[in-house]
Amino acid sequence: MLWFILSLSCAFITTFLDVWTKKVSEKLSPFKIAQGKIFISAILIFIYFIIFKKDFIDLRNVLLISLIVPLEILSLILYIKAISFWKLSLTIPLLSITPLPLFLFSKLFLKDKISSGGVIGVLLIVFGSYILNISQYKEGILAPFIALFKEKGSRLMLIVALIFSFDSAIGKKCIEISSVNAFIFNYFVLMFFGFFIFSIFKKEFFSKKDLKNLIPLGFFTFLLSIFQFTAYSLAPVVYVISLKRLSILFSVLSGKLFFKEKKILEKLLGTFTMVLGSIILGLFS
Repeated sequence: MLWFILSLSCAFITTFLDVWTKKVSEKLSPFKIAQGKIFISAILIFIYFIIFKKDFIDLRNVLLISLIVPLEILSLILYIKAISFWKLSLTIPLLSITPLPLFLFSKLFLKDKISSGGVIGVLLIVFGSYILNISQYKEGILAPFIALFKEKGSRLMLIVALIFSFDSAIGKKCIEISSVNAFIFNYFVLMFFGFFIFSIFKKEFFSKKDLKNLIPLGFFTFLLSIFQFTAYSLAPVVYVISLKRLSILFSVLSGKLFFKEKKILEKLLGTFTMVLGSIILGLFS
């Protein structure tokens, strides 16, 4: 039961982070938001592991994590930019496609057997993305799909989803060759230093007055990581991820509640269909 509570908490925390990020973006640039989020959460992770954890020093996955750090930094900045300047109800649902590239790669290139459940999952994700802009159907049968690529925020989030898909595969490999604790610790330490180096070249750092907006982001990112990986140790990962994906639905609702976004019914229906597809795909991958 604890894994269920932790996983559901992850969904609510993720939604809070999306809403707070969009709110803070009125005052801070996407780069500073990402910078503060990583710096603060990494410091908290470091302190937490030093005090409460053991056997987390393992250098076997450092090289692999180092390879994805630049992509992780890029995806985080693009993610924040997408939800800062465009609608939550049109950008966040596209994260549902994250398991799709991995599924297609394994089936097309690794010749894995295609299950009926996997096919259903793919079709639901595609159909759900169509429903997101179903009101544009009158402009042509393919108009709802075309609309996804016309909106810059949607294009950015599609790139983010592709990066997330690749990085999740690397992350899984990192855990296999070391441990969950070693992965979390090394990931946040390397992200901290990677972002610090990037910030020096960019010559952009958040100021002390920005901390009141950034501390909640950093703290809840830290909390999200602890909850999520604790849940992984208590239940199958696919169950945890499936519950966490409810955050996509919650974020779409938040777009209506906090930012008065329109056409929310079609966005909710499309999002629900995509999330259902991604859950089925996860179960049959």
